[in-house]
Amino acid sequence: MTTTQVNTRVLDRSSAVNYNKEKSRINFVDGLRGIAAVYVLIAHASNAIFVPDLFGGAKITGTIIDRILDIFLLFLQSFGHYAVVLFIVISGYSLMLGVVRAKDEKLSNGTLVFLKRRAIRLLPTYYAAFFISVVLLLLLSPNVPTVENIITHIFLVQNWFPASIYSIDGPMWSLAVEWQIYFLFPFLLIPIWKRFGSLVTVVIGITSGVIIQFIFDSDQSYIFAWFIGLFALGMLAASVGFTKTARESSWKKIIPWGGLTLFFIVVWGIIRFASKTNNFEQDINWYKDIVAGIVFCCLLVYLTNIQTGAKGDSARNILFRLLSSRLLTFLGSFSYSIYLIHAPILFLCSTLLTKLPVPAFFAWCLILFLGVPVSLICSYFFYLIFEKPFLKFLQTPKTRPSLS
Repeated sequence: MTTTQVNTRVLDRSSAVNYNKEKSRINFVDGLRGIAAVYVLIAHASNAIFVPDLFGGAKITGTIIDRILDIFLLFLQSFGHYAVVLFIVISGYSLMLGVVRAKDEKLSNGTLVFLKRRAIRLLPTYYAAFFISVVLLLLLSPNVPTVENIITHIFLVQNWFPASIYSIDGPMWSLAVEWQIYFLFPFLLIPIWKRFGSLVTVVIGITSGVIIQFIFDSDQSYIFAWFIGLFALGMLAASVGFTKTARESSWKKIIPWGGLTLFFIVVWGIIRFASKTNNFEQDINWYKDIVAGIVFCCLLVYLTNIQTGAKGDSARNILFRLLSSRLLTFLGSFSYSIYLIHAPILFLCSTLLTKLPVPAFFAWCLILFLGVPVSLICSYFFYLIFEKPFLKFLQTPKTRPSLS
């Protein structure tokens, strides 16, 4: 290692955080997961039975009530995709924490153990939800899953097949993308980070993802290869938040991460609502996701600075306290189960409601205001049966559930 490399990897002692604080449970991550999972659930519930087209379309009364409903639906539905963006950024942040906290900046126990732990964490719960979804489709839906649908889901490659990506349990597509990124993390992203730093890792992640996307799917309707860049943004947030380099230590102290978060929220909002189509949920583009990823990256660094005491007081920061609250961290503790199983539950509820002699709008209200709490309750029991038992294999002194 050269003298220059040594100097850039020296820990800035003046910015080093207390060991206990650095290793403490990061509750705000669970809080963010909880918000994202519940929002996705609500967004999908509002689409389950009857939804007027955004900004006009199918009418209930033909009066101002329709306009109010359109705005309400816009709030419920327009940002579900960005909850997935948040999940991916958090995944990069959480997995990178183990690397930046390690003295040798390597994966604990090596790549094979890392992949084994990821498999234990994700796959049993994933396959349980997959099995339940297939059974419900076979029993209740005229659209029977094809052999291609089933095989691609089993091997978590459905995001590469347009006919399969949303065919069984729609939200599972992002798990396939994340699973594929896990293999890039130790073999590509970490080596680039160690050699060139966080910014270069982000640039390469975005560039390579966009190139792959446009080679195979220029319409950006499947694959979602640019999520590599989102994952790298999460890595950057962890690297800056728990930095051991002089350069990133200066970023941590000098850059106003809270203000930067607000700035990019404004930029993202302008780009988002300047869209050519009013169907915001379907109007997905890689550059919009990247700007949203930058928002979440800045937010994570901001909250990490408060967590570690580098900037701000965690006892006085309202946002930090809210995200670390018992309710949100509780929801975050089984957010993976919420995300996986809510679609089959909503499908079951909507199928039952369509058989009742009630107006469509009333059925929609039922699935939104009754189906959501039912989905949460069922998700928690699903967590207890299919997810929590496997977490016990992962709970060692060096790993915590909130960061898995």
